[in-house]
Amino acid sequence: MKIGVPSDTQKKNLANCDVALQYLEQVGVMLCDEDGLKITGDDVAGGEKGFTLSLLWNIFVHLQLPLLIDKTTIADEISKIGGFNMGSYMASKAD
Repeated sequence: MKIGVPSDTQKKNLANCDVALQYLEQVGVMLCDEDGLKITGDDVAGGEKGFTLSLLWNIFVHLQLPLLIDKTTIADEISKIGGFNMGSYMASKAD
């Protein structure tokens, strides 16, 4: 209900970007680039490619990657590569 459709003006576009960024922040997506600079609605609405790509990457890592990767499988693969038994390590950490 907060999104202005169609976003036919720069002002509506900026307001929509701000609403989207608020939601992303609430679900835990980092709103900064690899240098630690904060990504704002102005950056996205203004077409800043670097910030927009960083935001898209952060969305993927936070929202999609956990659905694609099983943590147990990753731990098993890491232990095979490094010759380290991650399962024993995790069990010892739980004690």
